[in-house]
Amino acid sequence: MDFPTFQAELRRIAGHVQAFAAIGAAARLSQVKQHAHPVVEARLIAAVEAVLPGGLDGLDAQQVSDALEHVTFLMGEATELFQNPDRPPAWVLRDPAVLQALGQASRQNVRSIVTLANDRPRLAASLAGRFLDVGTGVGAMALEAAELCPSLHVVGLDIWEPSLALARANVAASPHAARVEIRAQNVTQLDELAA
Repeated sequence: MDFPTFQAELRRIAGHVQAFAAIGAAARLSQVKQHAHPVVEARLIAAVEAVLPGGLDGLDAQQVSDALEHVTFLMGEATELFQNPDRPPAWVLRDPAVLQALGQASRQNVRSIVTLANDRPRLAASLAGRFLDVGTGVGAMALEAAELCPSLHVVGLDIWEPSLALARANVAASPHAARVEIRAQNVTQLDELAA
């Protein structure tokens, strides 16, 4: 690839990155019900409308929050890679805000399962008893399962201590703490196979 083509591609890709950041900024403003400087806000709205006609219109507060958590995680992960390109090939995220954002975004998985269970009796029946959250991270999915399914006892497993420390704090602060157990354990070492 010649240099002018390379530069043109960089500009094109940068436009996508900026649009993604604008979506996150608009979601953040929407979540806190705050307005930016009128010039900045107009540009944010225009940038979001350019890639998402209708912007955030039609999204409820939870959906805006989920979108913001997703953008926060991806931007944090990209920043971490940019700043540490020599990192080892493993899970290395330590930033609490990025870890929490990833966890919050994962809550939508449980909501989707519960929604599907409304029309699937066998799936609904499985949402009682025990629930194993493998790779629980900060425990957000485990806590969402406990909140939406009051008969569940949830066990969250993970091996990444920075996430586990946040998970323990999140569970301790939750009204569902009695039904959520967080373990520093590799799933391959799980010996409760019958359960």
